[in-house]
Amino acid sequence: MNVGTQSLVDELKEECFNFYRVWLNTTVYNYFRRIRMRLRFLGGILLISFTGCVSLSSLKPLIELGKSCKLKEKALKKETENFLRIKEAIERGELKKGLSKKEFLKDYPIPVVVIPEDNQERWVYKRGESSWFSSDKIYLFFNSEHILQDWQIKNFSLSE
Repeated sequence: MNVGTQSLVDELKEECFNFYRVWLNTTVYNYFRRIRMRLRFLGGILLISFTGCVSLSSLKPLIELGKSCKLKEKALKKETENFLRIKEAIERGELKKGLSKKEFLKDYPIPVVVIPEDNQERWVYKRGESSWFSSDKIYLFFNSEHILQDWQIKNFSLSE
């Protein structure tokens, strides 16, 4: 190889080496820059959460609520059991008019909801998995002296 060609090859090698060095430095620099940006973002989130703007302790109940499908199923099952207990008491003739609320609650479960009306309260029992608008319901009516006056069965056949 002659001297002119050798110097051209050396210049080409130097150019390639410089290009590779610049490319490598840029790539490594960009890689670490992205890492720094992510760390800053995570640091900001941690800073906000520890300063109280986003309190982890206030989010905990919401997280637990989201995880509580079993608790919801248990509550719906209990509603249905309560409904069936009242239904059986009515069918067997065990439920007697004239019971006070205290006497009633000693033997029977609490209602799903209590609706205050003019001079009485309406206690509502329904199946847990059913809708409020198209479901079997049992209404118990307590007067102003807290005595069971009557009951009513809606969308419900005693021969079921």
